[in-house]
Amino acid sequence: MYTARTLRFILVVATVPSFLVIFGYPNEGWTLVMKYAHGQDMGGAKNLLDLWTGNHTVNEGDEEAMSIASDSKTYKSSIVDDWTNYSLSAVRVSFVTGGTEKAYVVFDALGSNKTNWFNKYRILYSSWNDLNSQSTTNYDSIYG
Repeated sequence: MYTARTLRFILVVATVPSFLVIFGYPNEGWTLVMKYAHGQDMGGAKNLLDLWTGNHTVNEGDEEAMSIASDSKTYKSSIVDDWTNYSLSAVRVSFVTGGTEKAYVVFDALGSNKTNWFNKYRILYSSWNDLNSQSTTNYDSIYG
């Protein structure tokens, strides 16, 4: 159970052939909570928004699904649906292609819920030098 410590999550948003991944680096305190593997089953969700916002879990506890390898399965933990019961400090959105992280954005998750953390005003840091909380954007929410 994760309630005794602060969690830091990673979310990766990407386009074909990359993954949408939310994952963790154990040595840095990150915890895998969701990963979309292109072309793989989404456990009954209609699309990625439905997978994230709905009460779906996909391949929870499956070690293969928790891999960022290019041929792995989609994964979503029940932690996402119980978001407000955890002391979340940050969410990392990582863009992965071929099992390698290509870019990332880290958001402040303090006091957030599973949809409002994805906002440019919550950006803590990014691998892009022109993306921060002051950047001009067309969209800056989970809903687009």
